[in-house]
Order: sequence, then structure tokens, then C-alpha cells
Amino acid sequence: MNFSSELWAFVYCRSKEFMAVLTDKYPAVTSTSRRILMSLIMSSFVFAFLAIFRPFGISSDPNAVMLCAGYGLTCFSVMFVLNVVIIPLLPGFFNESNWLVWKEIVWVIINVSAIGLANALYSAWALDLDFTPKLVGTFQLYTVAVAFLPIILSVLTNHSRLRNKYERYSDDLSKEIIGHSANIQQFSISSASESVLLSTESFLYAKAADNYLEVVHMDGETLKREVIRKTLKSASEELGHFEHIFQVHRSYLVNLERVSRFSGNAQGLKLHFEETDSVVPVSRNLTNAMKERLAVRP
Repeated sequence: MNFSSELWAFVYCRSKEFMAVLTDKYPAVTSTSRRILMSLIMSSFVFAFLAIFRPFGISSDPNAVMLCAGYGLTCFSVMFVLNVVIIPLLPGFFNESNWLVWKEIVWVIINVSAIGLANALYSAWALDLDFTPKLVGTFQLYTVAVAFLPIILSVLTNHSRLRNKYERYSDDLSKEIIGHSANIQQFSISSASESVLLSTESFLYAKAADNYLEVVHMDGETLKREVIRKTLKSASEELGHFEHIFQVHRSYLVNLERVSRFSGNAQGLKLHFEETDSVVPVSRNLTNAMKERLAVRP
């Protein structure tokens, strides 16, 4: 094999690895309060940076601080519209189960590009400039071109950090598999008009769907899914005295005794069961609490 063939093989392998990373899962910011906080942090950074360093001739403006505050407010307004208003309008596209590394990179670049365009508009108004393609291009160069590489590196680094973290967690937790308890306890998940009879051996998990619950359990050798009118919150409160029945996610209540293995990616931990191919996600902020529950042996 000659040098050019080896080089081509190397480039091909690295390209495949890079594409695999781009199409891997990435955590979406699902909390509205967190999206607002991110908008405030970014706009505050923009204001502080401009107010301290005063680039682009800002230092010569007699109202420099107010001008910088305007850029900060512009940044906040754009991020608020994109991340607090638009994201909830497109729940299918921004659903975390479908959120990938490349989507995160593109979305951040869209945010930065929109901020650049808005800053051009604000500059034309505040500084009495002509709103021309050259002005727009200048701001896009400053905002997008300068931020492009840091955005990619930041997302890829965060993805690698989170993936390694939760893969390590899943390996550690797989050693803590509880298994079935010899002390089988009967219970039910009931509403005003219906009831599902269960036990700590048969119950796998319950999934919330608005004011309904899909209860997944075993009936002998048969996997059953039954839907009753009940909220996950009320079911979690009623079954809270069972050590290993735990709400691992805002939409899932799980019997940890029936978990057969754990896996992890950048979005967090996943729970698997022998009886079904369905995978249950674990909220990142509930990971430690779940580990504490797993430490309690039956």
C-alpha cells in the first residue's frame, strides 16, 4: 500500500468517526427557566465585554455604556425569541430524543447569526448608519465567523465529556443490579374507575401521557401495557414507600428491581429491561438520587 492509499484510508476512517459523533445524541435544554437564564448570561457577557473593551469605535461614543447595554438587550431579545418562544412551538423537532450533535451546532450558529443581524439593525438605528449589505456582512463576520470554531469545539468537547461521564456511570451501576427480591409485595395502581393489580415482581415501569399512565408489567410470561386515568405524580406518591420503585424522569416511574442493565450517552443514563426493547431515560438531575436507591439492597 502506497502513501496516498494510506492517507486516504486514514482520512476516510477519521471522517466516519467524525460523522458518527455529529449524529450522536446530545442533551437538549428542556427547561424554560434554563433557557431564559442562558439568554441572560449571554447578553450580560456581551454587555460586559463591550463595556470593558469598547471595540469598533465604541469608546469614542459619549453614550458608550448605554450603547453597550443596547447590544446586550438586543442579544437577550434574539435569544429569548429563538429559545423561549420558538422552541416550544416546534416540540417534535426540539424533542431531546431526536436532538443530535449536529443539530446543536446548527442551532447555536443560527442563534449567533440572528444576533449578528439584529446587532447590525441596532447599530444602524443607534449610530445613524446606512443598513447596507456591507454593514450586515461586517457584523456576521464578527459574530459568526469568529464564533464558528469555538462553537464547534465547545459542543464537541461537552458531548465527549458527558458521554464519557454517563458511560462510566452505566458501567459502575451495572455492578449494582438489584435483581428480584425474595420478598414479593402486592400493590395496585388505581384511579376512580379502574385498577391494575401488580407486584414488585411483575411491575416494570409506568409512563406518563398527560393525565394518563401507561402501566407496563408482566402477566406470567406475557408483557402487558394498560392505560388508566392517573397522573404520574400521584402514582409516585402512593408508591413512595417501596424503596426500589422510583421516579427516574418526569415521565417515568420505574421498578429498579426489574432493570437488567444500564447504558449511557451524552444525554444521560438509560434503563433496559429483559422483557421489552423499550428504553427508559433517567433525568440528569435524578441520577444521584437513583444511585442512592440502588444502594439499598432488597
